[in-house]
Amino acid sequence: MSDKTIEQLFRERRDLNQKLQIARPRLALFVDQLVGPTYQTEIIPAKYKHLIGLAASVHGRCDDGILFHVKEAKEGGVSSEELLECLEMCVIDGGSLVYPFIRRAFKAWEDYRLEGGNGRG
Repeated sequence: MSDKTIEQLFRERRDLNQKLQIARPRLALFVDQLVGPTYQTEIIPAKYKHLIGLAASVHGRCDDGILFHVKEAKEGGVSSEELLECLEMCVIDGGSLVYPFIRRAFKAWEDYRLEGGNGRG
């Protein structure tokens, strides 16, 4: 995992999205139209969608996805207990292969909590 912080990820993400918008507007528009509505609450609350996304990112060994979903889950009101239970499920489903990424998710959670991230827990 890179030593990228959540703030660095979001700054880089914003900057690259702006460049992508200029380079290929249709692709950027597609992503915006897909991602934004996906996290709006319809039936499943957004905080649970981010826990699902976190689990998928852990299983996919995607560092940026882990950081993104940790931040969004925390800001969406996910408690430490909910996050840890999600990470337990990742171990059950993914075995020891995903354990390094669970540690990364927990570190990001703790770092963001200590930096004053919003949310409970």
